[in-house]
This record gives sequence, C-alpha cells and structure tokens, in this order.
Amino acid sequence: MKVEKFKVLLYLKKSEPDKTGKAPIMGRITLNRTMAQFSCKLSCTPGLWNARESRLNGKSREAVETNEKIERLLLAVHSAFNSLMERKRDFDAAAVRDMFQGNAGMQMTLLKLLDRHNGEMKARVGVDRAPTTLSTYLFTYRTLSEFIKAKFKVPDLVFGQLNEQFIRDYQDFILLEKGICRGHASRLPGHLEKDLPHRLQGGPLGEIPFLPLQAAQAEGDNTESTQP
Repeated sequence: MKVEKFKVLLYLKKSEPDKTGKAPIMGRITLNRTMAQFSCKLSCTPGLWNARESRLNGKSREAVETNEKIERLLLAVHSAFNSLMERKRDFDAAAVRDMFQGNAGMQMTLLKLLDRHNGEMKARVGVDRAPTTLSTYLFTYRTLSEFIKAKFKVPDLVFGQLNEQFIRDYQDFILLEKGICRGHASRLPGHLEKDLPHRLQGGPLGEIPFLPLQAAQAEGDNTESTQP
C-alpha cells in the first residue's frame, strides 16, 4: 500500500466541557484521502492546551500526567498503523482507529511491565529472592527509563517498537553513560522483542530474561566499572 499522507491530530472540544470546566481531547487520523475521528478519553483545562503542539503547557501535575498519557496514546496509534502496514494490504484511517481502540485496553509498554515485575519481586524479597536481586531490577528500570527518554524523547515504548537495535543501543548506553563494564553489558540477549510479550497473558510474570547486571555493578561497584 502506498502511503502519501499519514497524520494524527489532537484537538480540544471546548464546546463540551465537563462539570469541572475541563474539555475533552479528541483525535483525528488522516491516511491518504481517508479520515477517522476518535475520543482520547482524556480531558484538560482549556487554558493549558497548546493547539500547535497538541500538548499541555507548563509543568503542573495535570500537564505532566496528561502529556505522558498523550505520548502513550500516540505510540499506540503509530503501532497500530505499523501493524497494518506489515500485512501488505490496503486499509484506511478507520482501520487504524479500530485497531488502535481494540488494542488500547491490552496495550502493554516496556516500563509498565517492568514496574509490575518489580512490584512482584519486592514482595518475594526474603522469601525466595535476595535484596540484591531487587536492586538489579530497580537499576535496570531506572536506566531503561533514562535511556528511552534520552533517545526517543518519550516516557515509554510499546513492544512493537522494540527490536535488536534497541537492545544494542541500550547496551551502549549502560556501557558509556553509566560506566558498567563491557562483560556485564554484553549479557543482554537479543530476544527481548519476542520473549517479553509472552509474559502479558496474566498471572505471574516470572523473571524478565534480559536483565543484564549483577547487583554489585548495578549499585556502582567501581571494581567492575569502566570509569576511573
């Protein structure tokens, strides 16, 4: 399918404020000559809305939290578009909207999964997991969060955006930016994309297989660091 134009526009429906005065945020998908509208299921104070950026202005709690939700929403829309493109069949804007809305309730992102896993791991400390193991997982969550924000300028990534290049780039990040030795950084295996989604079926998450670091290095053991 030849794509000449694909765009996602967000706008504020100021004519229908709720009881608190907030207006709903709406979305419009344009694909070639087709168009489909949808509700973002978000609302905001009209005075904070930046129509040019499709974001809220400022650093208030409302602005920060809503902007993060907008980022995740846009990631999900683009993930739906990419999935449809992989089928190599013609589709329109409504198909993107329908796939996005159908998957929205099941959309799982990398850091969201890691956060769930770390919560389970914390409950197991002293039972069948050591405190140092939890430190390793927390370190990985923290560095992944920093890496995603620095490289992709978003708070999180959906699984459809993960590939082997992501793994290599993260290895370089912890090696060069965090001073983790090459031996530990290279333990990150190349099956992140295909393995983690298998853990989204509910129930215990099990151990996330790509966590590469020992707790001593995670907490900055200088004997294993590339930094002086």
